Amino acid sequence: MDLRRFFVVLAIVATYWVISIGLVIANSKLLGPKKSEDISVFCAWAQSALGSLSTCIVILLRGDFNTKDFSNKYVVLQSFSHILMLTLNNFCLKLVGVVFYQIARSLTLLFVVSLSAIILKKSISCSALTCCIALSTGFALGVDQERAAGSLNLSGVIYGIVTSLVVALNGVLTSKAMHALDGNAVKLAFVLNTNAAILLFPLVLFTGQWQVERLFDNFNVMLLVLTGLMAAAMSWISALQIAYTSPITHHVSASAKSVVQTFIGSRIEKESRPILWWLSVLIVASASVCYALVRTRELRTVEKKQPISQNNNEKHAKA
Repeated sequence: MDLRRFFVVLAIVATYWVISIGLVIANSKLLGPKKSEDISVFCAWAQSALGSLSTCIVILLRGDFNTKDFSNKYVVLQSFSHILMLTLNNFCLKLVGVVFYQIARSLTLLFVVSLSAIILKKSISCSALTCCIALSTGFALGVDQERAAGSLNLSGVIYGIVTSLVVALNGVLTSKAMHALDGNAVKLAFVLNTNAAILLFPLVLFTGQWQVERLFDNFNVMLLVLTGLMAAAMSWISALQIAYTSPITHHVSASAKSVVQTFIGSRIEKESRPILWWLSVLIVASASVCYALVRTRELRTVEKKQPISQNNNEKHAKA
């Protein structure tokens, strides 16, 4: 790798970390403490609306707008999944805070593997299963240590588990929706955010969250706009990181980022945790990285076998 490309990759990874960590912390501040009035649905709606507006500009400049994209069955399914993911994620973050957020949301990988086996009929290797067991152990240890510290919020943990399931399902649907939209990530972001903004609006009115006074505070208005723009930028910078590095590097970067995010959150909220609690954080992150390495190795093995099987088929055909 030449020096120029090295600094470009470094800048992209650093930008991903700043936006991702900043988004979680800003969202946590915006949602407020556990006992404050709930604005989770309103925040999800406002951020979707801002995301829709920002991506709409790009879509119009490219001339990619097509009303048929909104009615595609895979896009519609992912739109509902996207809405659930946004709202449940906000509920979880509000109740557990930035510090415990990584552990509460750590079962996504376990659900990804499970759904791949159930829906996509993919086999699970012993190595992948070991990573899932290690991750589950880290999650259980983290929950136990949070309980021992007297700061466990059971509802927040449940929201985290359900959110992890929805995120995993969303990942499965993304490939279907992306294929339906010819692999256009910006178009998918626009359609998902637009559908979310439309479908969440009645819920915002029904819950009355738009009437919460603190929403109109200058600081919260600024945070709302900032998080909306950052949420829209996240999909772009994630795609850029994968394009300039690889999916495995992106996964490792995200896992390392989550540990730093937890540490920064603990400093901001001035919360101390025992050594075993931090061990659970490292176990969860390490298990995620190991799974990514295992999957990469498995995919390479499959790719190597394919040319051999093709050559054998050609020989049989000639015979």
